[in-house]
Amino acid sequence: MNFLMFIVLCLAISNVCSESRAGVLINSKCAVPPDERQIRARYVRFRPADGQTVTLNPPRFSWGYVPEIVFSKFHRKADMRFTLQISRTKNFAHLEAEVKNTPFNFYNFLPPLKGARKWYWRVGYNVGTEREKWSKVRSFTIAPSAIIWDRSQLEKAIDSLTGHPRILFHPSNMKKILNLRRKHPFSEELSRHIIATADEALNSGWFSNFPATDDKPLNYLKMGRSLVAMAFAYLLTGDEKYKGFKERFLKIASWRKGGYASPEGVSGSAGKWSTHLTECLGLFYDWFYDDLTPEERALVRNSLEWRIDHTINNFAWLRTTAR
Repeated sequence: MNFLMFIVLCLAISNVCSESRAGVLINSKCAVPPDERQIRARYVRFRPADGQTVTLNPPRFSWGYVPEIVFSKFHRKADMRFTLQISRTKNFAHLEAEVKNTPFNFYNFLPPLKGARKWYWRVGYNVGTEREKWSKVRSFTIAPSAIIWDRSQLEKAIDSLTGHPRILFHPSNMKKILNLRRKHPFSEELSRHIIATADEALNSGWFSNFPATDDKPLNYLKMGRSLVAMAFAYLLTGDEKYKGFKERFLKIASWRKGGYASPEGVSGSAGKWSTHLTECLGLFYDWFYDDLTPEERALVRNSLEWRIDHTINNFAWLRTTAR
């Protein structure tokens, strides 16, 4: 199934199935109930599972944001600090590995585990504070045929990386990606659509009279997506007429928290669409990182930071009442 067909099917399904306000049932036309993990996006399983025989040494470790496997309250911020402990003994008298005070609920930078087949592990939550809690002790067994993969040096390798980690376009692949439209009919169709969207934006009133502030409830989602198309059209054609996207993205990045272009939950509007500007600004920052001055990078990065922080820590999963 290609990506376009997948999107079409998703849209069709969304028109048939609607989740109830209580988040428990979807309507009678649908065959299956909603997956709880979709409602509770912070559901992360403990890995390796208790009693599992693993085929990778060391296994990959992940755990939930709370010691319980499933939880129902969302009043906590995502500010947990974790301590991972691995031991040959269930009482953890002698630790084979201990990772202290990490903000991430996963860890992979470990050397191979030696000297035993069966291992025990647990996770401490906010260790050393009044909120300290521990998960239950879980065990796993390393299969005799397990693949040995020493990942203890990967953290140093990642720390040694410099420069911006480009997601899509960078000097070594730019030409190859942009030339796809000459080799694949669908890529050519997409490029024509992108250029047509950019041309439409060039002739729009909002582009020629771009707002100086975001104190009015305009269609900021359409603006952001059109500017992304214009940026892509510039990469496809090199035509300077499209380069106005840069000035306008920087203007968006300069707008402070609280206006109509801010994410849902902090904007002057009750709608959700301006939240998508985070994605648009992120693409702009990634694609044109090398074309931005240090001051321009800092401006965009600051806007991305407060937008992402609000969405993750102060609105998305934290919200307990529907609007």
